[in-house]
Amino acid sequence: MASKMKDGRGEDFLTKKGYQIGEKLDSGGFGTVYKAKRKGETVAVKVVKIDEKKATLDEDLRRELAVLAKVRHPNIVLCHDIMRTKHKVYIFMEFASGGTVGKYVRKNGPFPEWGAKLVFGPTSDALMYMHELGIAHRDLKLDNILLDDYFNPKLTDFGLSRYCKPDEHGKNLLSDTFCGTESYMPPEILQKKAYDPMISDVWSHGICLYVMLNDTYPFDRRNPAKMIEKQLKREWKFTPNVDRFVSEPLKDLLSKMLEPDTKKRIPLKKCLEHPWMPKIKPRQI
Repeated sequence: MASKMKDGRGEDFLTKKGYQIGEKLDSGGFGTVYKAKRKGETVAVKVVKIDEKKATLDEDLRRELAVLAKVRHPNIVLCHDIMRTKHKVYIFMEFASGGTVGKYVRKNGPFPEWGAKLVFGPTSDALMYMHELGIAHRDLKLDNILLDDYFNPKLTDFGLSRYCKPDEHGKNLLSDTFCGTESYMPPEILQKKAYDPMISDVWSHGICLYVMLNDTYPFDRRNPAKMIEKQLKREWKFTPNVDRFVSEPLKDLLSKMLEPDTKKRIPLKKCLEHPWMPKIKPRQI
């Protein structure tokens, strides 16, 4: 899928390939995202500058490219093309006009329970698909879930993802790379303990569900020691307005996802089988 292009001609080669780059949508340490056209279709393109002093691509970028080239799921952002020049990498992806779920919550407030289920169910299935391929996301958060024209959620941003290799007993080898977004981190990562990336994904995904419903985080990251203490003591609760209306099955699922003991935390497969979860049609990918 990836094409290495000659440099020194600006972005003229993109036009020859049928692409036209338009307005800037977002930027950060990950690169800059633009709106673009591809054969009349609106797409997004992430432009990542390459460090000229390094002979190889940045590790996060290499991971993201490897994952994007492999995954195909209706609730994972689709990669159309990857092009590389001497100084930049261009990643062309499907355009999600609804922006991120994080921005939606910040603008419109919390989701009702039924709305949260419409986002959480499909993204849980997408995450299960990744896990079945042996890939952990490791940076699940609402700002890494996009919404398309029809409010369909799409997982994105795989710069911290990694392949998980099982040991001789079939259990994932533990990771000692402590990464992610602090407010979504489980206690094992905050405590810098070796962890199973897939079971840690379950915690982060549970935080996503909580924030969609409450428009706040269950734990305050401003005091890391206190945050860990509250996580380990299971000291979290819904906001009063939310607590009155959410169902008991939802409360049960979230309590099992935000279980600090990794041996007791509900596996993702069991999440999908939980009574609160919507029934997902068998995948046809």
